[in-house]
Amino acid sequence: AGGSPVRPVEAKRARTDRSVSGGATKRRRRGETGDIVPEPEPPASLPWETVAGHDAHVSRLREVLALLTTTPRGGGVGRPLPFPRGVLLTGPPGTGKTLSVRVLASHARAANGGASVPLYLIRGGEILSKYVGEGERRLRRLFDAATAAAPSILFFDHVDALAATRDDNRDHSRVVNTLLALLDGFRSRGRVLVLAATNRVDLLDSAFRRPGRFDLELDFQLPDASDRRRLMELHAGTSADETAVTSVVRRTDGWSGAEIRGLATEAVCCAWRRTDPQWLEAVATAATDPATVGGGAGGRVVGRIGN
Repeated sequence: AGGSPVRPVEAKRARTDRSVSGGATKRRRRGETGDIVPEPEPPASLPWETVAGHDAHVSRLREVLALLTTTPRGGGVGRPLPFPRGVLLTGPPGTGKTLSVRVLASHARAANGGASVPLYLIRGGEILSKYVGEGERRLRRLFDAATAAAPSILFFDHVDALAATRDDNRDHSRVVNTLLALLDGFRSRGRVLVLAATNRVDLLDSAFRRPGRFDLELDFQLPDASDRRRLMELHAGTSADETAVTSVVRRTDGWSGAEIRGLATEAVCCAWRRTDPQWLEAVATAATDPATVGGGAGGRVVGRIGN
């Protein structure tokens, strides 16, 4: 009596288990544990025509994909064609760099005879860490996972955030040095295709672009008049008024493919608002009262969406 209460052993074990599990959760949040997981495969192949205005780049990417999944013999040479160790995609924002990688990845399984070709995506500097040595360890684990799953694809989007020119920041320099060593080290990584995209090629470390690390550079520039017409036909449909398409092509000089797609999307929204001003209310009514889908304004709207 008057002393400290005796706590059962089970209660102490429960507190210990909670502290251990809490520590493991924190480690998982920091990325210290867990496996490197590839991106989910697209449900269907995207047409190469989606990358309109970059026919030469599409041709080279299709060659790279064929070399990744097969080993063709050179015509009349009798030696295997060289496999590019890396492809660097450069150019202004919205010109189709990331889109082209998505299209390539969607065709990878078919090119590999139906077998999976995992895609590992790294966005900007998300692999960096405030903990010393953690960024380098993540890079090594990433390359190890891609090598074990070969043939596979590694895609560094906005790579300038990861491989910028080295400076007095020792932590950043160690990460860049590790990446350079993994791209062109003594140990072969097998059939792993490394793709990287950037809007600011001027920020990249000069050693990053050395041949042997990235053997191929594709420069995605803004579309010219003929390419803008192809983009309008792609996003607005072939039934679009020819006079309107010509006017848009003339007035969108300097626009990127993404901006033209946004324009076409906004045009569709404007047409909906003009032809059926009450369509938004009709959709809300159909969502709350499914009985109205069969007829009336809600039925008309839902029917249009389904078509």
